Amino acid sequence: MGMEHDEDSISDEIDVGSMYDEPSEIPVNPVDLLYQEQEKQWASIEFEEVTAEGAVREALADAATQFHYLYLSQLIVLGDITRNAANLDVKRLAAFLTASRIRDVDAWGRYLASLKMRTTVAEPVRTYCTHMYNDDNRLSRLMGLILADVFRQAISRNTHSFPDPTFKRLIERDLTEGDKNVKLTRRYLKRINRNLDVDEREHVTMQLDRYTVLIDNIIDDRQPAFAQLNVDTDLLREQIRNEIDAFHDDITQD
Repeated sequence: MGMEHDEDSISDEIDVGSMYDEPSEIPVNPVDLLYQEQEKQWASIEFEEVTAEGAVREALADAATQFHYLYLSQLIVLGDITRNAANLDVKRLAAFLTASRIRDVDAWGRYLASLKMRTTVAEPVRTYCTHMYNDDNRLSRLMGLILADVFRQAISRNTHSFPDPTFKRLIERDLTEGDKNVKLTRRYLKRINRNLDVDEREHVTMQLDRYTVLIDNIIDDRQPAFAQLNVDTDLLREQIRNEIDAFHDDITQD
């Protein structure tokens, strides 16, 4: 008798590089029980009809697309860290961030669904996610992950006005979530840092510098969309670099 095929044995691994290459449904279902239960853990967001049109609506769709792709990619990376990290502190932090990223994917997926459009994933965003996916050091991977929180903190704090109330609410909730994630990560980094030798610290620092360059590339590439959303990109860069310097100090000091 032949062995029956066990569906549970099928690999469900997703390649970051191929995400979004084929048309697919946006994975969000607000009426689903799991979605509703998860939403109870965070402040509720009122989703209004998006009235913005033209270039502004396209800029909203572009920003939401980049966020959605970034958070989907990070979920894949966090799954690997949670499963394979030898350091329990790294594993614990990755598990915590996974819950946050699931919420992010759901929230921005729902917003894309309300817009009824999404744009192409920017090449610098793909490059950033691919670099993070291929990073063989799980600590520097975490640094790449948490810089997404730094990025959304900076956008929220350096935007003069938002052209859509729902987008504004999502960004403001992202700011609260990002603040929590960054503070917790910095605390854990100090604990993890005690167990790193000099070579490991240098490697993580080098990767952090690389992620900084990749974020700068994203800002340069998305400049027109930022302009439509009233984001001050000079202040955006300044705040991100200040946070990265703080992370750098956490990694390099004894």
